[in-house]
Amino acid sequence: MPEWTVILKASVWDDFVSDTTPGPGCLNVVGISPRYHNHEDEISFVKAHAAKQLAIYFGAYIHDQSLLMEQTGATSRKELIEIVYNKDVAKTIFNKIEIGRDYQGDDYYAAEISLNLNSVPLLPELNFSSRGKPDWTLNPPRINGFITGLGISRPKKNIYESWNQADKRAMSEIASYLQTSLKTKSAGLQNSNEGGASISGSYSETAINIDSMIIISRWREPDHSAYYSLAIMKEE
Repeated sequence: MPEWTVILKASVWDDFVSDTTPGPGCLNVVGISPRYHNHEDEISFVKAHAAKQLAIYFGAYIHDQSLLMEQTGATSRKELIEIVYNKDVAKTIFNKIEIGRDYQGDDYYAAEISLNLNSVPLLPELNFSSRGKPDWTLNPPRINGFITGLGISRPKKNIYESWNQADKRAMSEIASYLQTSLKTKSAGLQNSNEGGASISGSYSETAINIDSMIIISRWREPDHSAYYSLAIMKEE
């Protein structure tokens, strides 16, 4: 396994704006934890989150199921995204991570972790102002040689759950784009309820292996009404 250390790279954390674009030869991730009374619990949570992201980078399996239903003008969506990664790799990384420079907010504790590798794709830098909404939150950038995915989540029970959902949606968007899926199913559904109202819907399912995928940046609205994640993966 490669060596990893905590980096001392400056980032903007007001309203939680983070850009973890790495330099040559290293891979950066942000570990995020909700606030706990016991600081050791926060540290453990951050390390586990960072280890999970790095384990996903080394290879994971994405299973995405989506059900969209429409009834008399109302639309509802049910979504289940499962990301399966190597827990042994994550455990090895967790045991080697040391928290150095960290960050604390009213509702989060976080730290940046850097993984030094012999070979890392030179990822593009995202330059944006902390005073404005990043362009990538509106449309994922088109970057030559890379596939990008944008994930958006409404607030969940805590900051980790909110961004975990945004992260999964960003990675699922890339998985849906890839043409080498293991299996893809799509079905149209239509029936009527007892009251005679028309009900229609669609179901889709995608299952695919991914490699070298990482969340490169995150941002949330100042009022915490929406959370955004940008995933990136080098196109082979």
